[in-house]
Amino acid sequence: MSVKDQMPEETPKLFDAFISYSSHDSNVATRLEEELRQEGFVVWLDKREVLVGHNIVERVGLGISDSRFMIVLLSSSSIQSEWVKREWTTAYITEIESKDVVILSALVEPCSIPAVLQSKKYANLANWGTGVQEIVSAMRGHSSVIALRTQKTTHVRREIISEPVHFAVFSPATPLAELFIGGVLFT
Repeated sequence: MSVKDQMPEETPKLFDAFISYSSHDSNVATRLEEELRQEGFVVWLDKREVLVGHNIVERVGLGISDSRFMIVLLSSSSIQSEWVKREWTTAYITEIESKDVVILSALVEPCSIPAVLQSKKYANLANWGTGVQEIVSAMRGHSSVIALRTQKTTHVRREIISEPVHFAVFSPATPLAELFIGGVLFT
């Protein structure tokens, strides 16, 4: 059995959701973040997470990678924003690789939805209460599917692995030399 087979499938995320939006939709993003926080979610929003002196690209990248979901606010402004496009395409790659739902689309106003996102059901924020509830339900529903799958996999691993396994927590910036644990290279 390889070390990769022994590693947990889902790395815990610091944030439940990252909100990707155009600055023109700032009020909508802030309102959505507040409502999601009231529902108990930890939300990444640039206004709170990128402070004066921070490297914006670095902080946004960390926010995306440290979030379970990306909520993309779709509007005529956001579909023309290169920042928003880069954010959701990054999340889309994660979605393909993980085979889990990562991107949750939320329609702020009628607009031309990017082709890649057209096949996804979206929450319609024109009816605010219903739209927010659809996002909340999706986040809870998709998270519980992953939790169940991880619990089943962990149970199976306990039966297969007869000796203790040690895991290391590291970031992409960790030097390769630090990834050797007990004579095993973690890659």
